Amino acid sequence: MSHAPKCSASEAISDSFLHGEHFLLGRELLPFSLRHFLLLKSFDSPVLLGGMVGFRDIQLAVRVCSTGSDKELRDSLKRPSLRWRLWERYTRYLNVSVSLKAFSDYFDDYLPPFPFWPTPGQGESRCEPYVVCAARLVGSGADRDKVMNMGLGEVVTWSLAKIEAEGHELKTLMTDTEVEILRKYDRMEADGTAPWLKRKEAA
Repeated sequence: MSHAPKCSASEAISDSFLHGEHFLLGRELLPFSLRHFLLLKSFDSPVLLGGMVGFRDIQLAVRVCSTGSDKELRDSLKRPSLRWRLWERYTRYLNVSVSLKAFSDYFDDYLPPFPFWPTPGQGESRCEPYVVCAARLVGSGADRDKVMNMGLGEVVTWSLAKIEAEGHELKTLMTDTEVEILRKYDRMEADGTAPWLKRKEAA
């Protein structure tokens, strides 16, 4: 059984550029990037990592994913403008379950079509493969800030395209953990339970 992704890097790149618009609590969420991912992870956000979620967790995740720079985020937290203070007041009564569903749709839209990470909440980190892919791009001359702020699916698929262009076998450049994850997704495709197959059927 092959442990490589089921679609080519070129097909994955095409899919990674097709996204919907995402709005939550009156703010537009930016493309979900490595910067957003690492910030949410540094805040131990249960919105990303799983666990009990309260309205403040949702508010923080919206701040992170709707701000375009670290300075903008810091200012909204440490020196909030009147606009941010009013936003905090009027969003404290949000529906947590509805907001979590919106975040789930947002993550699904921007994450790559062939996951390289374990399911959150099982004691393993999603982070390593994304950082490795970003490091490949930056190491080959890509602008660091652009890589940090592009959609995560694009980071992964551009990285895979670079590997394919160099003539390497994808599976030989993966960690043992990544290979095992892809085996898991091979099994899910075989028995029809893969979530991306369900999304394609719905479309």
